[in-house]
Order: sequence, then C-alpha cells, then structure tokens
Amino acid sequence: MTPMETRILEAFELRYDGTEGGKQTFTGRLVPYDKWTQIGDRFEERMSPGVFKKSTQEAAAHLPLMVQHEHQALPVGSVVEWDDREDGLYGRWELADTADARSIGGLIRGGHVSGLSAGFIPVRSEWAFADQPGEMDQVTRLEARLA
Repeated sequence: MTPMETRILEAFELRYDGTEGGKQTFTGRLVPYDKWTQIGDRFEERMSPGVFKKSTQEAAAHLPLMVQHEHQALPVGSVVEWDDREDGLYGRWELADTADARSIGGLIRGGHVSGLSAGFIPVRSEWAFADQPGEMDQVTRLEARLA
C-alpha cells in the first residue's frame, strides 16, 4: 500500500460564505490541475483533471477537515460538497460549532489562511525520469484518493 502523501499545492482561492442557517462555511479550490509543483528537491508533480473524481464520489464524500494534518486531534469541520472543474477540484466545507472551528473561521474571514493542504494516496501515476543533470523527475497523478 502506498503511504499517504501530503502536498501544499498552492495558495488557493478562498471565499468565506458566512453563516448559512447558523453554520459557518467556506469554499475554495483545493487542487489546481495541470500545474507543476516542485516537491522538495526530489521531483515535480502535477494533478491531471479528474484525478480525484472517483474518490470524491465515494470515500471522500464527507471527509473531515483537520488542522495541520493532526489526525489524532478532533476535526474542525467536514466537506459538504465537491465541484470538479476543468482547472481544479473545488470544495465547500462546513465548520463545526467548537471553539477551534470558530477560531479557524475567524482566520479565514480575516484573510489569514492562504491555502489548504491535500492529503492523498496515489492510485495511478505516470513518471518521466530525468535524463539530464539538473533536471528533476516528473510525475503526473492520474488517479488518487483524498485522505
């Protein structure tokens, strides 16, 4: 089994939705498609359009929202819906009614959160290995599961 990989993909588009029926929600692009991201000094990675399509329709339909990948902590919310577009995977998240979640909501409203980090498990990938000094290997993720 492939271990979960975590990538901070880019500062994404984030919009705070306000309060819907007493619930704080926010929307944004979680994963941009067809953009190369350098992963340390090891390789470059890009996500192909629809890479998470199966995942969002199945297991990732109600993923919890965690802070800083602290999987031992309680979640601060969960995903409400996914929107798989040509330029990336967008989502809408609902924050829980807890002190931690209210703090996160305040950070989002104040513009202090610049992005999300997606944890995923690669399912199908296509590698291109560098053949020149100074070049990096490249991987295109064709299918992955959000975790």
